[in-house]
Amino acid sequence: MNSSHDLDHYINWRKSRINKLEQIFGKEYFRNRKILEVGAGNGLIGKFMHDNWGADVSFTEGRSELVQTIQFNNPGASVFQIDHDKPWNLDKRFDFIIHWGLLYHLDNWQQDLACAVQHLDLGSILTLESEILDSFEDEEVK
Repeated sequence: MNSSHDLDHYINWRKSRINKLEQIFGKEYFRNRKILEVGAGNGLIGKFMHDNWGADVSFTEGRSELVQTIQFNNPGASVFQIDHDKPWNLDKRFDFIIHWGLLYHLDNWQQDLACAVQHLDLGSILTLESEILDSFEDEEVK
């Protein structure tokens, strides 16, 4: 399935963030780590981490057509269709969670972030990327 995740700016977006993870942690850090890619889109970040760094990656995604794409491109991986505007629980814990580019698509982003954090053990890492508003005002823009 084609999605906006195939556009050139997403390709560069993924590469720069993957490169930053490698710069900070080194690729060996991810070998055999349990990773969760939240709101994974096409699942290309997790696929890269599995195929190149040896990570054990699971995925969440809200759109059924993208869930099918992730399953097709990542045979054997756990893929969960999740409505991230509602409470969710996978009954699993992860060493590392990738939560990139999702919060600003949600109405209940605070709840989603709390749900993601509940999937971490002490000492685990959540990486978060989102758009922010450069303002001194207490406001939220959808």
